[in-house]
Amino acid sequence: MRYRTHQTKEVEYTVGNGEFTLFGALISEDANDFFFPLFSKLKLIVEGERDLIFNFKFDYYNTSATRYISKIIKLMEKLSETNNVAVNWFYFEDDEIIQELGEMYKEISKINIHLIKRI
Repeated sequence: MRYRTHQTKEVEYTVGNGEFTLFGALISEDANDFFFPLFSKLKLIVEGERDLIFNFKFDYYNTSATRYISKIIKLMEKLSETNNVAVNWFYFEDDEIIQELGEMYKEISKINIHLIKRI
């Protein structure tokens, strides 16, 4: 089962069947407003020690979101100590910025981040 748990005009996330997907364009000036409820949900998942697939499918995000994405990846690293965790970073073929950000996170992360080209 898949359902929407939170939405702004620009970005949404869904949770269901052990899969968490963050998608859209995060352009909000105050990323706190979006990420606070998201982290509450993620912390419950981490504390529940469930296997998880986390998908990043950004069309765009501004620099204020970078800090939060790093925190999400740290949470996924923690969860991966006890559970199966897969992190997928999707990017469009012509979007070098999102692709390079995914490559950067893959390089600095302790978990494997799968870079997946979107069509």
